[in-house]
Amino acid sequence: MPAKSPRAFILTACACAIFWPGSFIFGLPGVLRQHWQQVFDAGAGFAYLIMPHLAGLWLWAALAAIIGFAFGTLFAVSGPLACDCFGMAHFGAIFGLIFTAYGFVSGPLGPWLSGHILDVTRANYTLVFSYLGFMYLGPAGLILLVQPWRECRM
Repeated sequence: MPAKSPRAFILTACACAIFWPGSFIFGLPGVLRQHWQQVFDAGAGFAYLIMPHLAGLWLWAALAAIIGFAFGTLFAVSGPLACDCFGMAHFGAIFGLIFTAYGFVSGPLGPWLSGHILDVTRANYTLVFSYLGFMYLGPAGLILLVQPWRECRM
């Protein structure tokens, strides 16, 4: 088992190291949040889909970096994008729901579901990476439906 530890470290380091630049860059004012979130969600989705078909540590590290960057943009963009879409009147409640769903629902459910799929399919990682990829590609398409908030002036 010790031979896998350096590989796991490299993959995790690539994903985490690129997470923070994504958070910083796409949290800046004036950045086209909706467009870039869609681009990086799609990139992460495709990265997850092709990962099981590649056999190189540095290729996996590059794909892990793309996924890490997508997570970074998620954290940086979701707050300002929620504000853009819903305004400031109920921002706290809406942003709280977004992160409650992310942290308390998908946080425990995702690893459990992945483990369950691996147990049932006798370690078929292609299936797990495929479902993770489609979980990123879905929002990449759905974000096209996001419209900016307009104040009702009756």
